Amino acid sequence: MPEKFGPGIRRALIGVVDNKQISPGQENGVRMDKEMLTVVFPGQGAQRTGMGKDFYEQIAVCREAYEEASDAVGWDVAARCFNDDEYLHLTEYTQPCILTTEIAMLRGLSALYGFAPLIYGGHSLGEFTALVAAGALPLAEAAVIVQTRGRLMQEATPVGAGGMAAVVAENLDVETLERTIRDLPLDIANINSDRQVVISGVADSLPEAESRIMQAFSDSRGLRFIRLNVSAPFHSRFMRTIEEAFARVFREKGRG
Repeated sequence: MPEKFGPGIRRALIGVVDNKQISPGQENGVRMDKEMLTVVFPGQGAQRTGMGKDFYEQIAVCREAYEEASDAVGWDVAARCFNDDEYLHLTEYTQPCILTTEIAMLRGLSALYGFAPLIYGGHSLGEFTALVAAGALPLAEAAVIVQTRGRLMQEATPVGAGGMAAVVAENLDVETLERTIRDLPLDIANINSDRQVVISGVADSLPEAESRIMQAFSDSRGLRFIRLNVSAPFHSRFMRTIEEAFARVFREKGRG
């Protein structure tokens, strides 16, 4: 592994190596095997201060991605990602920041090692990153679309009024979970696997939900209730009010 790279780039490369997507090869480092690769991009909650900074500082195409997105949205995406900025956790800004960082990292790995996945997917916001990665949507257009998406989502509920949490346990029974929270203003938002389900809704209801869930699943191994770092109750009934407005955004800015 080239020592000149910072920890962020090295972590990304180690992840690829661990999945046998890179093999020892040429001068200065490694070579990407041309096998069938799939990338799944994460969504909100993945943000952290400093994300992408190594890539930005060391790889030109990564800087260009941040500059492209910044020009589109009208504010400095890199500065918001790299500095201690409370707005990074407000969805209107979170979404362009995550999308841009993911594309910057992808372009950096592609430029350095020929990293060329054949399939792209994503969780929620990550779906937009997947569209950009696949060439179906330009980064600049996507940055504007997800910023508008974030603004609409935040307008649906005041900051702090909504929240989300991940319920993690071995063999998590979704029907039992749904019955446990049925009378609360919370919804099953994402079934990520048989070990992780995300709930979403009114933030003040999450403590009661946690208490019930910990009791209902007390015999489950690895039981955890994890509050997510989001500013609105995504993928819940409380987002329905923005559906038509966001559909108009797609008609105006997207490609259909």
